[in-house]
Amino acid sequence: MLAVLLFLAGATASAYCLWQFRRWLQEAEAATAARPRELERLTDELLATAEMTTAVVQEKSEVLQGLIEEADRRVATLARREEQPPAPVIALQPRVDEPPVTPEVVAPPLPEPVVEQAPIQPEAPVPAQEESRLPVERADMPVLHQQVLALAAAGRDEASIARELGLGRGEVRLILDLRRKA
Repeated sequence: MLAVLLFLAGATASAYCLWQFRRWLQEAEAATAARPRELERLTDELLATAEMTTAVVQEKSEVLQGLIEEADRRVATLARREEQPPAPVIALQPRVDEPPVTPEVVAPPLPEPVVEQAPIQPEAPVPAQEESRLPVERADMPVLHQQVLALAAAGRDEASIARELGLGRGEVRLILDLRRKA
């Protein structure tokens, strides 16, 4: 009996091993049959990816080609500009035979100074020292200058002359200095 039991145990183990081996073979055959389908799927995915990549590269290539053509046109335009003779330079300085053009400055009119005509007193004799500094009145001398010189000859100082004629002290001084040097 023990031999029968051992025989049955061995037969059962052998049957189980055969069954497992057959199952393994069927799975291997199924996997082998599925491999081509899996390879076809992977190949299709690779082809689709390659087509998309090709389309993107083609689009970028067309854009790049357009940019290169635009750059070539601009370079050609610049080359044509360099070949042209330079534009004449406009002189900013006036020609010698033409007077310089100065812009007109329009200032608001100044109120005329109120000059009270004081009776002109007979001229006092001018001391010899003053006489040499002041020139004799001339017909081409402005009336204002004549008035300044007359008051100075009468012994008035610059401040009182300026006040009386409505001038500035610097203006009176300038008139006197000009006439002394003349």
